[in-house]
Amino acid sequence: MGPVRNGRRDGALALAHASHAAQVTFEVSGTVRAIYVPSGGPVWSDLEADLTSLGVVVGAPLSATVTYDDSAPVLLSNPLYTLYYGPSIVGVAFEVGAVHGSSGGDALGQIYALQNSPISIGGEDITALGNPDLLAIGAPADLGPSLGTSPNAGVTFMGDSLEDWADGTLPSFPPDLVDVFPFDLATLLAYDQTTAIGFGVERCRETPFGDECQSVSVVADLASLVMVPEPGSGVLVILALAALAVRRR
Repeated sequence: MGPVRNGRRDGALALAHASHAAQVTFEVSGTVRAIYVPSGGPVWSDLEADLTSLGVVVGAPLSATVTYDDSAPVLLSNPLYTLYYGPSIVGVAFEVGAVHGSSGGDALGQIYALQNSPISIGGEDITALGNPDLLAIGAPADLGPSLGTSPNAGVTFMGDSLEDWADGTLPSFPPDLVDVFPFDLATLLAYDQTTAIGFGVERCRETPFGDECQSVSVVADLASLVMVPEPGSGVLVILALAALAVRRR
C-alpha cells in the first residue's frame, strides 16, 4: 500500500477512493497572520475593536473543516483556469477566538483553479515565485457573532503542481502541504493571494454622501492539513487490502 501523506492517498487506496464520487473533507489549522483590507488602507477602528474584543487578532489560532464535492460541475473552463460552481459543492466551518462561521446547505460554493497565474503588479514581478498555480475553495458563510454583511470563508493553495485541479475532474484528496508554497505575507498583501485559510466580511456605514463599505479579510497560515475519512471508507480500505493480497498470491 502506498504512503498517506497529509491525507494524500497513493496506490491501492487511491484506486479504491477514485471509484466513486464523494464528499472530500479535510481539517486545517494555523495562526492568524494578517487582518487587512484587500483594497488598501487601514481597518476601520470600530471593526478592528470588535475583532479584538472577540479574540480575532494576529497570532490567534484558527481551525477549520473544509468539504468539497469531487463531482462538482464545471461552470467555466479555458486553457488558463477552470471554475467549478454550484449549490452545496463546498462547505467551510471555522473557529478563531470567539468567532465561528459555517457554510453549507444550498450555499453557492466555488472551486477556482488557475494555472500559471501572473504574480505581478504593474508588470513588475513582486516575488521570486514566477507564475504559480492557484487553487481557491470557498463559499458564503454565516458568522457568529455577526460582524457585518457578505461573510465568506475559504482556503487557498499556491504552488507549481496544481494543474490536476483545472482539468475538469476534481481530485479526491486535497493538495499536500509539502507540494505547495508556504504562506507569504508579502505576496498576500500585494496580490491578495497565498497559501492560507481565512474568512472575510464587509461592514458599511452611513456618510453624508451615502453608504461607505469596507471589506476585511482575516487570514491564517496552514500549519497542518489532515484528511477526514468519509463514512464507509473503512470498507474501501478492506477491499483494497484484499485486492492486494489476491494479487500477491
